[in-house]
Amino acid sequence: MIPQRILVATDGSPAAKAAEALAADLAGLMSQSRGVEVVVATVVRNVGDVMGGGSITKPTDMEEAGRISQAGAGHIRDLLSEAPSRASVKVEAKVLNAPDPGEGIVIEAHAAGTCSIIVMGTRTRRGVKEAVLGSVSQHVVREAHCPVMIARE
Repeated sequence: MIPQRILVATDGSPAAKAAEALAADLAGLMSQSRGVEVVVATVVRNVGDVMGGGSITKPTDMEEAGRISQAGAGHIRDLLSEAPSRASVKVEAKVLNAPDPGEGIVIEAHAAGTCSIIVMGTRTRRGVKEAVLGSVSQHVVREAHCPVMIARE
């Protein structure tokens, strides 16, 4: 199965930029046979339920996340600018609001129902910190119902 929708998780880090480049390459290859949608998503961690009033997210966090996802989408568009089939690639920026970044990515992939692959970066961590805390990429790999492609910094 060739993916038609690529979900790219970005936080603006060097690892995320590597994931954006990988997603652009993948979209360029896939678009030669049919249209491809690339969704570049940044997750804003919400504070949680406040006395039954819903979760709270600061507007400044949402604005920053919007800038990060738009920059990631622009990066992918720039990388695709030389691809002969770029016209069949739609790139969209999105801000997700979730209590946990990994969960937000998984929910978005499952909610759309058509996400065929998730592309994201990972930072190199070693030792007890990684064993105890885990990471966003590990959570997504464990919980996603579609393939997950990991890019390193």
